[in-house]
Amino acid sequence: MLKGILRRHAVNTKTSLYGLLLFATIFACGCNRHASAPQMTHAASHADAPAEQSSKQPDSAATSPSLKRTDLMRAVFPGWRDTRQGKERIFDADVPDRDDGGHLAKNFGSERLDIRPREVIRLDDTHAVMLTEGVEIGDDDTPVDSHSSGAWLGAYFFRLDGGRWTLERRIDGTDYAGFMGTYGQSRVVRLSPREFGLLLESGSCWQGYCGSWLNIYDLAPGRVDKLADGIRTAASNLGGKEECEKILKRDGDFLASKFAPHGESTGGSPQCFDVDSQISVIPGINGPGDVTLSFSGSATATNNSSTQVKSVDGVAVYRIENGRYQLVEGSNPVPSF
Repeated sequence: MLKGILRRHAVNTKTSLYGLLLFATIFACGCNRHASAPQMTHAASHADAPAEQSSKQPDSAATSPSLKRTDLMRAVFPGWRDTRQGKERIFDADVPDRDDGGHLAKNFGSERLDIRPREVIRLDDTHAVMLTEGVEIGDDDTPVDSHSSGAWLGAYFFRLDGGRWTLERRIDGTDYAGFMGTYGQSRVVRLSPREFGLLLESGSCWQGYCGSWLNIYDLAPGRVDKLADGIRTAASNLGGKEECEKILKRDGDFLASKFAPHGESTGGSPQCFDVDSQISVIPGINGPGDVTLSFSGSATATNNSSTQVKSVDGVAVYRIENGRYQLVEGSNPVPSF
């Protein structure tokens, strides 16, 4: 995920002030986000929980002959077409209001969204859900895809009835996440033999500091439950500090000078990190199973009066406790910023 982010994002001079404020403090590796309150507010965690309901009731005549994405989209949004300019993908949608901090409110308002299907999951023999990505449309009829703008996760539930799929419930905005007009990469997994899950991994870069975060949702007929919000999956500052690439590669000439106490070298070298992870899910028996993050990478670490480059590896296990995924084994070495 993070490698893709690094390729897609260059330094944006328009966000320099924002980047300076956001990254004024860089925490050292090995901190545990889930042992305390989140230390960063970002678009991927704007929603405290998925919307409980939508004020827009489904059309009783909304049916589809198949589970093909185009058929389902036209059942929900008559006339929908995946056109290059997107004008025939734009529809009014009922989504929760967001406050100045990006948190979702209980009341709903109408927004114009550029909507595309992302996933179609057959939940059982007679139930299915289509998940969409909806990007808000500005006054100039173009998508709102600024750095701090994400996208809406929509969910549309269908039931097989008389050979056709009938729309039973629609949630135009169950959650809001991501950056640059997208909520990131989506992946459908089995949480248990009877439950499907959605993994959303969102990421971006600020002044060469890049990171990605994971949201997890439980899918069932008629509902979407948020089980995790903003689990750190990757971080790197190689693009923000050119010395860091040489430091983490252990360049002998560059590291000839000794590191001074308190994590700073005599040449003013910064703390450096480049950490990524692989995500795996082990389905549970009677409920959502464990989510495991396997880490790799390297980072500088201060030990007493010296700073060294250390390999980052290990495993963090997240398990459902009180309805949410919590860190129960290992630690998450992805730095917070």
